[in-house]
Amino acid sequence: MRILGGEDGLVELYAVFQDSGFKYLVMEHCKGGDLFKTLMMKGGSLDEHWVCTEIITPLLRVLTRMHKDTVIHRDIKPENIFLTAALRFKLGDLGLAIKTDEELPFTRSGTLDYMAPELKLKGIRPYDEKVDVWATGILAYECVVGKPPFEVNDEVQTATMIMYSNKINFPSKHSTQWQDFVRQALEKKPHMRPTAAAMLEHPWIRCPHAFALSLSPLKGSNGNCYLSVIFLNDSQSNLLSGLRIPAGRIKYC
Repeated sequence: MRILGGEDGLVELYAVFQDSGFKYLVMEHCKGGDLFKTLMMKGGSLDEHWVCTEIITPLLRVLTRMHKDTVIHRDIKPENIFLTAALRFKLGDLGLAIKTDEELPFTRSGTLDYMAPELKLKGIRPYDEKVDVWATGILAYECVVGKPPFEVNDEVQTATMIMYSNKINFPSKHSTQWQDFVRQALEKKPHMRPTAAAMLEHPWIRCPHAFALSLSPLKGSNGNCYLSVIFLNDSQSNLLSGLRIPAGRIKYC
């Protein structure tokens, strides 16, 4: 943490000291608890828009700065994301972090459900910061759906699915932009997976408000009244069918 110089979005490290048997870290107290606790309190899943703006976007910003400083976190998961009393994002637990200009990352580190496929190839070749992008994709999925996309009861089967399965179940009620974000982050070939900086440019991140339904009355020059629909996504399009509004009276903006 000191290498990163007190980056905004990281849990603050105030002091480090040790005695004959232990090292002690004096760190910021995040009164909102960790994200896993929030998930459990909310029944396992959270609002897609909130996840985008309050968790994934600040996480990508922190990771972009970390990766620029050649630091890989290697253990992105709900338990390592903290919230302040004002529910502001903080990334913590850099116990598995590695500085790649000092040491090549070969070791298999992290939590199984969040491990990128290349982490399974222990000792064969070094991996890079893209493992954090993979874990961010898993996080974006779990926060919205309620469980990691490759999670099953058997650890061996989970690892096999992470390595080889391209099937991801996307509930239709969520935006196609969120689905595309997850798909890009979970690209199995690391050289084809976007960087954290590139993922900040994804439409789901850049225009989160574009996926909220906005309806407003509009009067045409012929005196007819229309319904103006702004920023419509697929699930919201289905919602309109239940409003009993004639198709000719709907204008898409």
